[in-house]
Amino acid sequence: MWLLRTDTFVLHQVNDPENVAYAILSHVWDLEGEQSFQDIQKIHAEEGRYHGGDEDAYREAVRRRISSKVRNFCDAARRDNFIFGWIDTCCIDKQSSAELSEAINSMYAWYGHAEICYAYLHDVKDDEDPLSPYSAFFGSAWFTRGWTLQELIAPKNVMFLSKHWTFLGTKNTLADAISTITSVGAGVLNHTTSLDSVPVATRMGWASKRVTTRLEDEAYSLMGLFGVNMPTLYGEGSNAFTRLQEEILKRIPDQSLFVWGAQLRDYTALLPGPALPAKASRLGREDVEYPLLASSPSAFTDCLPLDLVSTQDLSTTLGLQNIPIPEYSFTAYGIRVRLPIARVVRAESGDLYLAVLACKHRSTGSYLALILRGRGGGMRYDVGARAGPHRSFSRIVLFRPVLHSRHIDQVTIEEIYLTRFPRKPGRIVSLLEPASAERHSSFKVVLPAWMRQRVRLNQYFLEDHGDEKLLPAKHGCWKFVFSRANAEPGLEHITIYIRRDVDCQRVLAADALFHDGPSPAPPPCTGDHIAGWPGLCGQFRDQAGRYALTLSFKMLPGEHKVVLGHIPLMLVAVDLTQLARQVSVPPGALKYRQ
Repeated sequence: MWLLRTDTFVLHQVNDPENVAYAILSHVWDLEGEQSFQDIQKIHAEEGRYHGGDEDAYREAVRRRISSKVRNFCDAARRDNFIFGWIDTCCIDKQSSAELSEAINSMYAWYGHAEICYAYLHDVKDDEDPLSPYSAFFGSAWFTRGWTLQELIAPKNVMFLSKHWTFLGTKNTLADAISTITSVGAGVLNHTTSLDSVPVATRMGWASKRVTTRLEDEAYSLMGLFGVNMPTLYGEGSNAFTRLQEEILKRIPDQSLFVWGAQLRDYTALLPGPALPAKASRLGREDVEYPLLASSPSAFTDCLPLDLVSTQDLSTTLGLQNIPIPEYSFTAYGIRVRLPIARVVRAESGDLYLAVLACKHRSTGSYLALILRGRGGGMRYDVGARAGPHRSFSRIVLFRPVLHSRHIDQVTIEEIYLTRFPRKPGRIVSLLEPASAERHSSFKVVLPAWMRQRVRLNQYFLEDHGDEKLLPAKHGCWKFVFSRANAEPGLEHITIYIRRDVDCQRVLAADALFHDGPSPAPPPCTGDHIAGWPGLCGQFRDQAGRYALTLSFKMLPGEHKVVLGHIPLMLVAVDLTQLARQVSVPPGALKYRQ
């Protein structure tokens, strides 16, 4: 570990940081860059050569060239009588992959061993009340970064400093506000509650809305929270988060790791029942897959409040003897594990299975179960299924064995293989579960200028000439309107709505309305997701069946997904066709291209 002298800015290497008193800095990196390990060494080398034996001139010259952040941190630490300090910008030789990997794996311990951690909030003023929910403190970027989560939790003493490096408060004095902002309980913050006692899913939920510059850091920044060590491999992308979860399974006996994604609170929705006509009817096929493991922390955004239960309590509840302690094997066929399994009686629509987990919903006391679909025999299963009148996709269900026993076969212990990765990791899965550091992210819908010409051929013109729109992270709805002069009654305007599903903010739905006058409100969302359209292509018709409007979408892959923090979705075709014959179609009905 390299430590920085707070008086001379000289780097010193120590082998046992537990025996050295040092201060540590937690901050948000400057977008314009920070001084590196090499920068500090270069400054000392150049000024040493220039000033020769004039020690005072040499020190003053070095101080002038040290960045204001490093200088102010060292000044603050020195005022508190610390000879040494540590900053992640300049105390790691990042040109050495071995040293970088060691530092990342040691980061949680280094913050934990520090005598004090200064949390520098560059966007918070000195004179603003940090306890006000409308303050800059509540909205500080520091609370949105992936790495600062462990930097908040690991140290015993955290002192918050304003943009001018003045005292705002400590982790203990501001605990209530910090807990509100981060969802981390006050007991965890002040170290009266063991981090190991907090369910894995809850800890993942703390990180679910945080962002990192590198995709891999979504996983690496969480290793300390789970006591996990693993090699760092920049370039592996989201596989880092998969590796993290596999290491967690090896170390922590906690099945809440599987409790992510869409949930069914009403178990009866799994049973056969009437489905909605027209728009929802095409969504019955199981064209979306969730594996057992999540692709990013954002999957835990809406994590249920839960408690862990012992295998003994689970055995008693299910009327089984000695449920084995789960052991997970990672194979080419999926993750092999022995779990309590029950078949759901669904005479009309095929069988589903429940894998009952050793977790309970905190409010209702219901057990949490994975919804499984058989996959070609051999005890292989995919996780999740469509259920309910809207045929929306869910992977978790709240389950009460006593109340629901008449709908399931006897629970037995089975050795099964659960899908480890999605078989179709392309556009549909990406639409449902966004990848990138900003996983609670926005959707960008792009309508290129050349695409408008296709609709202009039918004498409709786009009223809003923006090339792209950005749907915010929650409750986003974008509309664009095509208008035609001297149109037939009912065809003056075509309004297209693209929005997030009200029940699952991570998926998009679309509607198109033919109308006169102002645009009507969008119709109720019925679970008709773009991801469920064959080829991401959907067709709409006016009520009289005179025109057919076809919308075709395409995912835009690439590195920009990580950098910009949203999922690019291009509207690649807007085709309006006049039908040869009159076909009566119910209002708002959608028929897909076959």
